[in-house]
Amino acid sequence: MAKCRVYANGKSVEIADDVSSVMELWRIDPRILLEKIKNYAGISGVEFKGVNIYGRYSDGRNQLVIGYLVKDPSEHEHRVFIVCAENPDELYAKTRVEKSNWRDYELYALYKATILDNYVNMEGVKIFDEAFQEVIELVNDLIDANPFLSCKEKEKYYERLKELSVRSAFRFALDHIAFPLANAVLYDLVGGNFVACFMQLRLILEALIKSLAVDYKNKFKDISVESIEEWEKYTRGSFRNIVESLCNHSLLNTDACRDAIDIWNNLSEEWVHLRGYASKVKERVREGKRPAVPFYLWVMPTDIDSELEPELHDLHKYVCKLRKLLCKAHNTWLDLVKKYDAELVEKCYKPCEVGEECEYQDPVQSPL
Repeated sequence: MAKCRVYANGKSVEIADDVSSVMELWRIDPRILLEKIKNYAGISGVEFKGVNIYGRYSDGRNQLVIGYLVKDPSEHEHRVFIVCAENPDELYAKTRVEKSNWRDYELYALYKATILDNYVNMEGVKIFDEAFQEVIELVNDLIDANPFLSCKEKEKYYERLKELSVRSAFRFALDHIAFPLANAVLYDLVGGNFVACFMQLRLILEALIKSLAVDYKNKFKDISVESIEEWEKYTRGSFRNIVESLCNHSLLNTDACRDAIDIWNNLSEEWVHLRGYASKVKERVREGKRPAVPFYLWVMPTDIDSELEPELHDLHKYVCKLRKLLCKAHNTWLDLVKKYDAELVEKCYKPCEVGEECEYQDPVQSPL
């Protein structure tokens, strides 16, 4: 039968709670669980700083490892672990990874532990779970937009779908840029790599807008990759000019064009250009946060907790806006394809609606 022990200050003590009751308390609030074990561990004077789950297993063994970061009255930080297993000492030794001494471990072990922690801890940070689910919906939108995955008659229209894929820059962008990068956002989010998440969203936005303009100009007459190269030479890469051109030709409405430029500018200024990085560090210094440069700006595996709620709110917001813009751009593209092959659109495509369901509300007080 599984036993639960608390490990703190180089000592360990068995507690009466079983793994189910420990997990139930953690789901309610990790702080409540910490308060309950303080007396067991002789750490009544410590303050809660953070929590991570290091291992949770569903193979019937009822094993669990929870690690707390706490601060004592002398302002020193310590780790406190709750380990539930048939042999808690063995599991504690096997799964424990001290993040503060990460240089003592192979980097892959740090990545593995951080991703596991963050994935499980989504239950404890609401906005983290909301942002993660929003990115999943973005991936689903792109799957729904792919006729090779969603068209019931794809075998009958396979050759025509294939021909359009070769000639459409927008189809190329969806399949080879937007879809893989949306999946990359999921991976980087769980690893705490916010910088990559926002850069990838910016690349998706750029690909969608530019490729839509290419298809409008070329009407599917040339091979898509060659059309993209020629279009880049013609526009010299000016994103704003391309968006305004789409708006002037009524391919996107005024709201969509404004959103595209706003998303582009905000992602660029806050997450790509030097000014945005400097602003984040300045804000942390002003608030007395340590370290002044957060780990995610070093592109290090980062434990996600409530302190990162501003970044998670931003990610949720931009993914939500991007989904809506993707929906509008896809429907505009379908109108272009109708002039090329109306039957194909009728049989293998459907207008986008999912993105319009996205809802986002700014927090009452946004730190950014």
